[in-house]
Amino acid sequence: MLLADRKLVQAGAWLAGHYRRMPDGCLRVPFDGAGFQEPLSDVPIPPWPFAADADESRHVLEIFVSASLLIADGGGGYRLALKGREILAAFMLCHQRSVDCLAEEFPNLTARVEGRCVLDAGCGVGAYSLYFRDIGVRTVIALDQNRQRQIVTRALALASGGGIHVVRGSVEGLPLRDASVDLIFSRVVLPYVHQGRTMAEFGRVLVPGGRALLVLHGPGFYGGQIRRCGLRPRHAAEVYRALVGLAGGLAFAGLGIEPRWRSRRGRFYLSYQTQKSFTRLAARSGLRVDHWEDNDCKPIAWLSRPA
Repeated sequence: MLLADRKLVQAGAWLAGHYRRMPDGCLRVPFDGAGFQEPLSDVPIPPWPFAADADESRHVLEIFVSASLLIADGGGGYRLALKGREILAAFMLCHQRSVDCLAEEFPNLTARVEGRCVLDAGCGVGAYSLYFRDIGVRTVIALDQNRQRQIVTRALALASGGGIHVVRGSVEGLPLRDASVDLIFSRVVLPYVHQGRTMAEFGRVLVPGGRALLVLHGPGFYGGQIRRCGLRPRHAAEVYRALVGLAGGLAFAGLGIEPRWRSRRGRFYLSYQTQKSFTRLAARSGLRVDHWEDNDCKPIAWLSRPA
């Protein structure tokens, strides 16, 4: 089984990231197998784990062809198979989970969630939902608004054997009962949504005494993106979004307003959070900030709903 081989898992994660950027593209050997992170994306793609030798890379790609995840086009290129669109997400999930361990980052987390109900709000590829399941959480709700719910469900089933309830929905209007969740985990979701509605929903679904662990964006996150993109014209769109994020955060921190921006894909929110503005927001939502780990790039907030 491909998921049992760590190097093949990493190769699958690289392929998943490659075809996310170019879903209809054709991969040809030799290729640049460097790892990458899309501007303003929070899931790093690992490097291709095999030697740059063309024969070895072609041999590995043929393994994925044999598994019906890729299609050899006869001209030396490899395209993504329909089945691969779903299953390669499992490889990204398994790799991310292997290198991003919450137990090391938050050593007290296991004791707080064991036997309880956890909401992974904005679950993405589902890596953290899988983590919570494996440390003994009674119920894991993996929620995401992305249209790829079926892909996430398939990836989690392949990686874990099931046991996680995947729900498609918005954090601004959670499809959950009042006081039904013991802990909310949300990694870099609040900067991309209406903060007031989302935090009010978090306060609504948490049980009295429940906790929330949120990873946020600080102003340094967008500043770092601008520095990495530089003045290269091909990164103009990413620089624009980073500037919008800075403007949105400033508007919320200074004026308490949440502007909704326009793009060719529709309207969107983008902002950063500061301790002062976030503490005010939490209080309006019936929540208390118990701990704030200051970080100019990605601050971390522990919250609770008073019993």
